[in-house]
Amino acid sequence: MIRYLCAAALLAMHGAALADERPEEAATRFYSAYQKLRAAGLSGLPDGKTLRRLVPLLTPELARNFEAAIREQQRCAKKFPDDKPPWAEGDMFSSNFEGFTSFKPELGKGAGASGQVAVAFEYAEGNDRVEWRDMLVLKNAGGHWRIDNVVYRAPFQFTSGYGADLRSSLMAIPACGG
Repeated sequence: MIRYLCAAALLAMHGAALADERPEEAATRFYSAYQKLRAAGLSGLPDGKTLRRLVPLLTPELARNFEAAIREQQRCAKKFPDDKPPWAEGDMFSSNFEGFTSFKPELGKGAGASGQVAVAFEYAEGNDRVEWRDMLVLKNAGGHWRIDNVVYRAPFQFTSGYGADLRSSLMAIPACGG
């Protein structure tokens, strides 16, 4: 019985720690998890299994946008089997098509149910290096900050190709014609 009470107390403390979490801590948690998925080969729209790993870090609305985009991508692949389906490649959570090699959330702003965190990214390959900042939009539900959108802000021309922000890209349905 004491063991169960201790476990419940630890869970309650963990929940309280998340409830006190700052937006930039949520950004760090998200991009750390996402960076591991990218290193494992994720490019473009996550498949259903990969999305399930990200869902706890996303708002329910953004998760539904991803689910709709997965269905649309499958529809497009069936309708046009010789064409590359929409959202097939590139980094969806940053402005750079190739993704990033490092990230650093800056001091976030969070008031009530919404927050924002500017994230400084770097992509380095050999002697080439590019830096930019994107804006992560978060929502707080029950004391937990979750990712709701990414506003792409890179000043360079060759970006991820996903438009102004993640959510608008995912909502561009039909993506391959009627």
